[in-house]
Amino acid sequence: MRHYILALLLLFTPSLSFGETIAFDDPRWTITGPNTTIVHYKGQQALYAPQGGAYLPDANFIDGIIEFDMLFPDDTRGFSGVNWRRQKDGSYENFYIRPHLSGKEDGTQYTPSIKGDTGWQLYFGPGYTVTLDHTYDKWVHIKVISSGDQAEIYVDSEDPVLFIKDLKADLGAGTIGVSTNLAPTFYANFSYQKIDNPPLKGTALPEKKQVDGLIQKFSISELLADDNTNPNDYTGSWITQEIETMGALNLSRHRDRTEGHNSVLVRMTVNSDRDQLKKFSFGYSDDAIVYMNGNPISGGTHLYQSRDYRHLGSIGLFDDVYLPLKSGNNDIYFAVKENFGGWGFMGKFEDMNGIIIN
Repeated sequence: MRHYILALLLLFTPSLSFGETIAFDDPRWTITGPNTTIVHYKGQQALYAPQGGAYLPDANFIDGIIEFDMLFPDDTRGFSGVNWRRQKDGSYENFYIRPHLSGKEDGTQYTPSIKGDTGWQLYFGPGYTVTLDHTYDKWVHIKVISSGDQAEIYVDSEDPVLFIKDLKADLGAGTIGVSTNLAPTFYANFSYQKIDNPPLKGTALPEKKQVDGLIQKFSISELLADDNTNPNDYTGSWITQEIETMGALNLSRHRDRTEGHNSVLVRMTVNSDRDQLKKFSFGYSDDAIVYMNGNPISGGTHLYQSRDYRHLGSIGLFDDVYLPLKSGNNDIYFAVKENFGGWGFMGKFEDMNGIIIN
């Protein structure tokens, strides 16, 4: 009787479609990467991707369950995993494993890609990464449950290892697939189910408190040529945007980069009640030039591996500039250029005595 009732419930649940394992030689797949091939490995028909992967262009997936097995031959440096809700403009949600960082906090990563710009330098730490001990030359089962603005990740586990409180790409239905960057990876037994708002087992971590005194909004210019970022030459329009919960602007949301045009001006207007020198701490990805009164007064680079071989370029308030404020309004500009990994900006004053941000 119990099995009969369950069958009736499934029959009359219109939001559920049964998962189907789709072999990688199925013509529904689009295979990417020049050396991606179908092989047999460790008892499985598998997709071998030294660089590239495969996606299902007609999946039209927004919510439900994605499952597959993956195998890393060794601990070669790389980034391999799954993406879902992928759009034609290169936006998607993404979870991947770094096989070379077993037991490290950044051995895994959830990140959005927004119009082709991945955001791992902006979204990191608890709620985005989880420490796992990786295994090699052994199949590992991955499950993603996507539900509205949230998702949870299972890695060879009965319970989720990572609960994603807020999927940052803010997308509708799209394609799904697996992808590899640098580390050769095998994939097998891929299946998915479309389920409207499936229940999640995990719970969100407490919201990380923002640093006190963060500037909450900035003005952003139109896209600029990388070799012409002086605000004296700029005659375009501005938009004002608030920072996100992680404390920074994600500039990729607001501007689409093109070849040779990877920069914007971020403007802050400070009203000072007198002439004074103020310390301003700021974070950016990946390069910045600070302009005041039309002249560059500071700058730096925060590129991946730019400061030491392990430097990730994760955004934070790591740079300082002392601003010579005049009485009245002062326009301060930051030319922020992106390379890869997240295009962002954030900042705060050491104290707000005698100043107001307009």
